Amino acid sequence: MNHDLDDQTTSRFRTGTLTPKEKERVDSADAPFNQRRCLMENYSHGPSVRYCHLMDSKNARTKDLMASLEWNWNMPYGALNLNTRYNIFFAGAALHLHYDNDSWGLLPERSIIDYYYARLDEE
Repeated sequence: MNHDLDDQTTSRFRTGTLTPKEKERVDSADAPFNQRRCLMENYSHGPSVRYCHLMDSKNARTKDLMASLEWNWNMPYGALNLNTRYNIFFAGAALHLHYDNDSWGLLPERSIIDYYYARLDEE
């Protein structure tokens, strides 16, 4: 992995940044367990480890997608917040850049996927 890549999120996806309060919530929930280490490469914290959104804020601009997720998750319209600790993980700068450019993604383990398919079949 080339860690010398530009460590900034590409401008076409940058619609806002995390506030200090949002970063504090992520840190208080996750940092005690992983010491702000990159989720994938497990290297130590520092300026090269970034906050990375699992579901990027570019999706927030897709109102149909957001409304569909809220409806399926029984949430009130407009309630889904992508800047929560549940949607943010720590990633090395290079991985963050690649993730933002849709060069790789995270998937749940097979048993989780099978569980969801089984639930869909029940309905």
